[in-house]
Amino acid sequence: MKIAIICSYPLPYGMAATTRIFSYSKGLVALGADIEVISYMPSGIGIDNLEDDKGELDGVKYRYAFRRKRTKNKIFRYLEVLWSLLLLMKYLVKNNGKSKYDAIIISSDNLVILCYMIFANIIIQSKLLFIFDEFPIPIRGKLKKAIPAWKRNAYSLILHFYSGYISMTDTLLKYYQDISFHKGIIVSSITDISRFEKLPVRVNMHPASFRIVYMGNMELSKDNVDNILLSLAYLRNKYNIHLFLYGNPSKSNKNELLDIIKSNELSDYVTFDYVSYVDVPTILNEADVLVSSQPDTVRAAGGFPTKLGEYLMTAKPVLCTDVGEISEYFVDKKEVYLAMPGSPKDFADKLSYIFDNYKEALLAGEAGKQKIINNYSHYQAGNKIFNFIKSL
Repeated sequence: MKIAIICSYPLPYGMAATTRIFSYSKGLVALGADIEVISYMPSGIGIDNLEDDKGELDGVKYRYAFRRKRTKNKIFRYLEVLWSLLLLMKYLVKNNGKSKYDAIIISSDNLVILCYMIFANIIIQSKLLFIFDEFPIPIRGKLKKAIPAWKRNAYSLILHFYSGYISMTDTLLKYYQDISFHKGIIVSSITDISRFEKLPVRVNMHPASFRIVYMGNMELSKDNVDNILLSLAYLRNKYNIHLFLYGNPSKSNKNELLDIIKSNELSDYVTFDYVSYVDVPTILNEADVLVSSQPDTVRAAGGFPTKLGEYLMTAKPVLCTDVGEISEYFVDKKEVYLAMPGSPKDFADKLSYIFDNYKEALLAGEAGKQKIINNYSHYQAGNKIFNFIKSL
């Protein structure tokens, strides 16, 4: 089976969406599929200092349709993307001539891209699949309750020409099926478990100091890290704790978090840092407790945190807010710990319970790890997508 995956993300790593793509792609490769991930958006030379325009990671081929390097001129950037899209079509048509694509998966909800791929497919004649993990803008980003009528109508027209859907949640699948119905599958938590297989066992049954770790982009409309920070004010005089925030937040989000830290006198309890993709498993494994917090929004209702599967693969206690469909997949106090969204006090109470019952919490962490291995690994994700494509 030959599959192309089209996206706008940095490759081969850089975002949670990139991680998901390479995880299920690796599962498909394990089944013998020929996979290539292609980004139509030059990402620039980022903090990982990657420079190559193409390569291969764990059997998954990847390339930029034009190049990785991005022009500094904002006007030229639009021309750069247009040129990249033309080169994308040229490459797909040429590669399809060598051996036909069984499917092309579009990992973008951009209407222009979804429409453009319909025209490209007139020549290629493959199955077009739309994969999604969030609601479209302005539900995502601006946290609106719905998209404009014109945009819904445009999705309805464009998606009519697609063959199927791959969704992260049941809520999202029903949302898009209501716009334009197609068969679909749900692939929720996708975790490349091979990244965690050789980690050393690091368990302290009675930590003198609790190392709390959060990892993510700290986009406050999606991950309200402020909720985690404010919970520390309830705990700092009772426990020896330190929160490590790993990520690359925007300047505005970081300034907002720094203001919270300063006003609540938390400077001695919080450290900001960045970690590269290859070091993620090691950093997570060094934690005593792993945390994630999302607000109760329409956006959260349709999503599923990628980090949750990675957290659980460490077999450490994991605390997150009870939003979206998390509680439908994982059992509270048995596999994860769930706190009320938007309540620093409840988040603190749940952390306090984990600290006071750490041996029990470690058992929950181990159970969560086994749930990921048995049900939500990259192997299961790849197998589910492989069989779905065959069924279309």
